[in-house]
Amino acid sequence: MQISYYRGQFQATRWLLERLARQIGLVVVAFVLTALPASAQSDWAAFRDIGGVFGPGAPIAAISRGSNRIDLFVTGMNGHVYTSTYIEGRDWTGIGHKWTDIGGVFPAGAPLAALSRTPNRLDVFVTGHNGNVYTSSYSDGGQWTGFGDKWTDIGGVFQPAAPVTAISRNPNQIDLFITGLNGDVYTSYSVHGGPWSGAGNKWIDIGGVFPNAAKISAVSRNPNRLDLFVTGHNGDVYTSWYNDGGSWSGLGNRWKSVGGSFPAGAPNAALSRKPNQLDVFITGHDGVVYTSWSIDGAGGGGGGGGDDTAVLTVVEAVTGYNQPGGDDRCYLEAGDKVVLVMKKDDDPIWVMIEGWTGGCKDMRAWIYNDGKLR
Repeated sequence: MQISYYRGQFQATRWLLERLARQIGLVVVAFVLTALPASAQSDWAAFRDIGGVFGPGAPIAAISRGSNRIDLFVTGMNGHVYTSTYIEGRDWTGIGHKWTDIGGVFPAGAPLAALSRTPNRLDVFVTGHNGNVYTSSYSDGGQWTGFGDKWTDIGGVFQPAAPVTAISRNPNQIDLFITGLNGDVYTSYSVHGGPWSGAGNKWIDIGGVFPNAAKISAVSRNPNRLDLFVTGHNGDVYTSWYNDGGSWSGLGNRWKSVGGSFPAGAPNAALSRKPNQLDVFITGHDGVVYTSWSIDGAGGGGGGGGDDTAVLTVVEAVTGYNQPGGDDRCYLEAGDKVVLVMKKDDDPIWVMIEGWTGGCKDMRAWIYNDGKLR
């Protein structure tokens, strides 16, 4: 029996888990957890100058709308937005401080959000001096709509230069998110190139009590689902989600805490590498990067209480008992997902496998300090 390990911090030895697997007859594919490769060779090229005259530390928005193209955006010291493009086989267009000025009069160094709904379209967003959100777009064969300081005002009353989060869950829709002056999260959207729902300061309040202008991470696992993450005043990371046809789970300040103890309002990064998995990353007070993940709603790696979790996939039907020596028969079908939890704080250590059917709520096995499974 082979078990693959994808996270070094999981507190169990290989022989111990293999012993457990043999005892209960469970066949698994892998632990699906966040980790770096075992051997990380650095093949990075040396950093090179690609031009620009911007403020030190000015945030850059980067996007790839094809495997051979990169577009960069940054707000200059004069408040204009600049762009530089790389196409495979050519060099950066901004080399020699020739970044293209695409207009705007915004706070110097204001963070930008950029997205590509299709390979031929770019949209950029920024919060202005007046607290309104502005946008400019580009379609191949045309020019930027914001040239000559003609960026489109799409409403809002936010802190100047507050970071905007933009996401496209299908080619015809853009959703924007921003934390307001009152700490609530607000959203505005546009469908099929139509008017913005938040135009005229009609952004929708979807709850929360967070630090003013706290940065939001947004993930779309599928075209009908959105997940948001933001760090609260107490250092916890909070989430709210939306499914088409429903309402935001965090309405009425019911955002769900997923744990943590981080700087208030600290930016986090979230992504979905498959439709049933979310990974979140954040830097702590100690300068260390932390991660938490959720797989089909079964969380792991967060800042909570003394458990480590892993999701297992059964590759062939197996049977077992609800506890060692028990009489209640349980079974699993091929393809079933189960959650393994290893308690680190108890003596003896115990392992629980949830997801059993056939009359058993769970299956447990106890492993004592002598390493014997009973």
